[in-house]
Amino acid sequence: LLKRRLKMTGPSATAERIGSACRQLEKLDAVGRCRARGHVVELAYDPLAIDLQRLLEILGENGLQPHHGLLQRCRRAWYQYQDEAVRENAGAPPPACCNKPPRRQG
Repeated sequence: LLKRRLKMTGPSATAERIGSACRQLEKLDAVGRCRARGHVVELAYDPLAIDLQRLLEILGENGLQPHHGLLQRCRRAWYQYQDEAVRENAGAPPPACCNKPPRRQG
């Protein structure tokens, strides 16, 4: 599971609304944990089953918007990149053992 901290903004980012969104997210099999800490949502999720963009969409459906500051945008872009890397590496062939290169087939 990957752990993420997402800062929410706006007048609708109340503790009650964030808590309600967390309860909805925790019902998903891909989300292991969701906590509300002030205006911050702390998530732990499986990137093979759900990606950050879908989680942000679910938060948006609950009236929550991510903070639009430069640091937060960079952080979300980095999180998205890590999600993609985990999905790509999950489909990679296993590495060669004992530092021996794989044999050619054919």
